[in-house]
Amino acid sequence: MLGVFISDYADRKYHNGNSGFSGSTRRQASLKPTTFGKFKRGYFMHWIGIIIVAPIWGMVSTQLFLQIWLALINAVISLAGLIAGRVNRKKTGIGFAMGIGSSIIFSLLLHSGYWLLSDFLNFGYSNAENVIYWIFAAFTAIYLFFQIPGRLKKTWRNAMTPGTLEKEIIARRINKKQ
Repeated sequence: MLGVFISDYADRKYHNGNSGFSGSTRRQASLKPTTFGKFKRGYFMHWIGIIIVAPIWGMVSTQLFLQIWLALINAVISLAGLIAGRVNRKKTGIGFAMGIGSSIIFSLLLHSGYWLLSDFLNFGYSNAENVIYWIFAAFTAIYLFFQIPGRLKKTWRNAMTPGTLEKEIIARRINKKQ
């Protein structure tokens, strides 16, 4: 409610009723009692979207998207390990279930975030928000792409080489105690 008040004030003071964002006016920027939770944005919320929402969602959505694909690839690797049978089938079965479960959870989070920001809060409809979103998404993707091969090699080792998972668990416990 405070955001609507501030956006109404900014519209009246600086724009004479026009916020310059998608042709919205001061009247459209207010909450409507019949549309619970959905509201048109004013001048203040437009800048919140550009400065805060677009960069954060650009980074988070890229992380979630890459995590979905990484989890699916991990599930396929674990399935290959399950078929090969070199490692205990229970452990590779757990790896397969974790890969599928992780991809489902990350997919739900990504879909819910897009629904919340675009349909419920009306963010992401201006060109400036989209440009900022894609800039931060690109930087995050570049950063994360360098981590993917190491994670895939680790999953491959755990699924195909007996004893590597146990060695990693023991090494983590030793490092945690120090």
